Amino acid sequence: MGLSARRCTRRPPSSSLQQPLMELMIILEVATLLVMFSRGLMAKLEKADQAFCFTSGMASLAAVTHLLQAGQEIVAGEDIYGGSDRLLSQVVPRNGIVVKRVDTTKINDVTAAIGPLTRLVWLESPTNPRQQITDIKKISEIAHSHGALVLVDNSIMSPVLSWPIELGADIVMHSATKFIAGHSDLMAGILAVKGESLAKEIAFLQNAEGSGLAPFDCWLCLRGIKTMALRVEKQQDNAQKIAEFLASHPRVKQVNYAGLPDHPGRSLHYSQAKGAGSVLSFQTGSLSLSKHV
Repeated sequence: MGLSARRCTRRPPSSSLQQPLMELMIILEVATLLVMFSRGLMAKLEKADQAFCFTSGMASLAAVTHLLQAGQEIVAGEDIYGGSDRLLSQVVPRNGIVVKRVDTTKINDVTAAIGPLTRLVWLESPTNPRQQITDIKKISEIAHSHGALVLVDNSIMSPVLSWPIELGADIVMHSATKFIAGHSDLMAGILAVKGESLAKEIAFLQNAEGSGLAPFDCWLCLRGIKTMALRVEKQQDNAQKIAEFLASHPRVKQVNYAGLPDHPGRSLHYSQAKGAGSVLSFQTGSLSLSKHV
């Protein structure tokens, strides 16, 4: 019995298949553009060479700690955001990294803490929550003289009021969840960096850890940036009025806000920032009263 041969031909994709594929390609291109545009815009706002969008502020900070190897040191402020405090005190030491905590308002203390094994100096200014002011420029000079990088958490200032890269910082971090996004519907973090070599390291870590921000969240971030300046300025005006009210209240012992004339770091703050921002804290002198408030 003979075998019959059939001619096989490659069929072109059906129109029903072509259309979804084309739409998918367009979606992927738009998604890529959203990620790249948000990165480029944040770099421009922070006056950095490159910027990277992360799934949260803490994810971005965790990536920075992975620049270090076991045995190296981080010098960080005593008064910092609670999430950063937990990361530095309870997580980072598990990797064999030494964390030294100092009062960053005291230059001599910072200088004494930085040594040959120091890889990173971690700053906030104003600090959260006590609103202490750190001399970013001077500490950056000291850190760089020892070969250390400087990270500044600029979340409560935003790119509207402060640009730490210009003061000498190598990495500027933002919890974009707050002032940048501004609509309470997004968690995101930003790292703006100086220098091609450092940017390559951050890019590698973000890719290896899978912590890049999704395209739609990048779009939400871009939406927030459009109104960021208006929101930050109005929030700052409101904070100034609240601070002045609290300062005159008989049951308030101290108000921590650089916008007040008696703040000890006011002059330094305004030499490195455009405004006092909208975060403040105050002390009542009574634990029970503070709990009641």
